[in-house]
Amino acid sequence: MKQIFSITLAIALFTFASCKRDAFKDVGNNADFKIDALGGTWSTISVTQTDEDAIRKGFPFKTLDITGDFNLNQTKITLNLNGVNPGTFSIAYGTAAKLLKHTSGNWALDNLQKPTKVYLINGTDSVKLKINNYSDLGEVPSRLGLKLLKSAYGKTQLGYDYSLTK
Repeated sequence: MKQIFSITLAIALFTFASCKRDAFKDVGNNADFKIDALGGTWSTISVTQTDEDAIRKGFPFKTLDITGDFNLNQTKITLNLNGVNPGTFSIAYGTAAKLLKHTSGNWALDNLQKPTKVYLINGTDSVKLKINNYSDLGEVPSRLGLKLLKSAYGKTQLGYDYSLTK
């Protein structure tokens, strides 16, 4: 019995001792992102509203496609470049609901090599949009995912996921 226990213990120790963490490979390099691919006019494909509070509480109904309800597929966002840097922006809503409070101003990125946020700036006020996806920039058709988070009472309450194409 002692032999079986000793052999089992030796195998378990060998198994745990031989485990090591896998090294994560780099997702991409700085050359993967081209800021000029963000420039141009982006048309809204869809907008999904997410109840962030319902996610925290585990409620069943968390997301809703609101594109058709508010004519959001008419919204167009134009991002102009200033050489190789962000420049001005404009938003044409048509008859769509105005989910973003600015219609024009300047835009900026949090990082020019690997951005995670786009800022729409009008005077001293800005709107922060998280970049969900820019891996399809430069493809035909080019796609971009942006997320607007709205907070109240110190917590994020609603999220709006914009799926855009150029």
